Amino acid sequence: MFVVRQSFRTTDGLKSAGSLIEPADIKGFKARIRDNKIVEVTESNYERWHNFFLARYKIHIPSLNPASSLETDLNTTLKTDLNVTLKAKVKA
Repeated sequence: MFVVRQSFRTTDGLKSAGSLIEPADIKGFKARIRDNKIVEVTESNYERWHNFFLARYKIHIPSLNPASSLETDLNTTLKTDLNVTLKAKVKA
């Protein structure tokens, strides 16, 4: 997965930090990787880049394992819905 580390302009418009991109969509892709404007996020360096984007830009980059990310989102949503339901029943 490739993520924009530093914003830059392309013929399609502005690519902001934290955006996921495809190599074929960017002209001069290799040059932008050399300039550290784009980084490749792999399983081995995911935590490093996740913490970097969270600290600097307050952006959560998606997990490399979409199943675990979806499961986490569903669990969070279900817990929130359950808490709201329980609070409503307690007040009533």
